[in-house]
Amino acid sequence: AAMDEVEVPAHETVVNPQLVAVVVLIPTISMIMGELAMSVQVSRWVQAASQNLSAGIILGALSNEIQPMVTDLLSGQSYLSSMLAVAVGSTLALTLNFIIARVGDEDEEAV
Repeated sequence: AAMDEVEVPAHETVVNPQLVAVVVLIPTISMIMGELAMSVQVSRWVQAASQNLSAGIILGALSNEIQPMVTDLLSGQSYLSSMLAVAVGSTLALTLNFIIARVGDEDEEAV
């Protein structure tokens, strides 16, 4: 028996004007605010505080994403050994980051 062929309608793209406005306006407003902020001179303390806040937010988000994977990988180990593995890995990563930064600073001084 022959199967009835069903005609599939052509794909129509529906554009939501409110979504387009949000997707375009948010980056535009952010860039304008950034340009205005560049004209304001802030103290080194405020710069350091905002950089530390940003780093904390990024590390928190990263930890939230990595934690389930680490838990699965270390599920067969004792609590102490799994915490030790996380601490050693984090320390090595941070040490490597500082070494790379130091080498980069020395390269800039040589130029």
